[in-house]
Amino acid sequence: MFLLSNSYPEFISGYYYICIISLPPENIYMQLKNLILSTTPRNLENLKNLNFIDKDLEKEFNNNTFSNNVENLFDIKSILRQYQFLALLENYIEVQDTELIKSICDKLNKNKNKTFNFYVIYAIVIYWAEKVLKNYENIKDPYCFFFQMIQYMEIDNRDHLINSLLNELRYPSNQTLYFLLMINYILVKIHNEQIEEHIIMLLFERLLIKPIPWGIELLFQKLIKGEKYNLFNTNYIKNLNGGFAFIKSLKDFVEDNNYQKYTVYRNMKMNNLNPNNNNATQLRDSSKKEKSEQTKKNYEENGDGKNKGDN
Repeated sequence: MFLLSNSYPEFISGYYYICIISLPPENIYMQLKNLILSTTPRNLENLKNLNFIDKDLEKEFNNNTFSNNVENLFDIKSILRQYQFLALLENYIEVQDTELIKSICDKLNKNKNKTFNFYVIYAIVIYWAEKVLKNYENIKDPYCFFFQMIQYMEIDNRDHLINSLLNELRYPSNQTLYFLLMINYILVKIHNEQIEEHIIMLLFERLLIKPIPWGIELLFQKLIKGEKYNLFNTNYIKNLNGGFAFIKSLKDFVEDNNYQKYTVYRNMKMNNLNPNNNNATQLRDSSKKEKSEQTKKNYEENGDGKNKGDN
């Protein structure tokens, strides 16, 4: 894959969805996934040297700074039609009724095939990006769709959605800027520390392994600057082994524009944030336990357990 990404970057970046869904949806083979998502078309490679840390990303997006659109070599509409989700999505885009978002999430939550759900959710993310970037002025609220989805989804599907959003933080493009703004919007507006932690821990998993996609690195740098979302006020960062002091040091380097020291220190210390029991895995397991307990409680309250026991 390393040879392919260097010799045929346009091919790998154009078929990135196909490449990623060919791998297990769990956060394994992360180096291979990062390599695929870091692959940049040769004519855009020089854009990765631009410093966007101090720029207003929303302004850059609205000004269409990156006039290039991501060129996908696969037909995402055909994929969603095959999965039988295209009609629901097109209906939502036409009427923009949040009840349709619930219908999409309900359909996914009822399906317990994790791999299938990952294929569908990732395809939905890419299809939505294509629609938004082509018809941005006609979308009433360009951030509402995923903001609602992430709240309606069960924990496994939420995991797939967050990973799919992070997968879109690739090379410099309007699509990458859109998803940077999207993730930042969710973190600021969600007011749910469990969801916030879920996003940040999955982000950290990607930062542990090189190569790190341009968009992932930029999101992390923006977050540690704390322009809109303050990591340092969150309980999960305060309780993360060495996390608070580590991120505070990186913040100081970024504010001093000392990116050489930032890179060296980040590469040297990042693994300290990866304790024996992976944080994101612990979070998923904890959420599953809470969901299981809530299901049991509902089951007992509805009297189903008693009736079945009597039989």
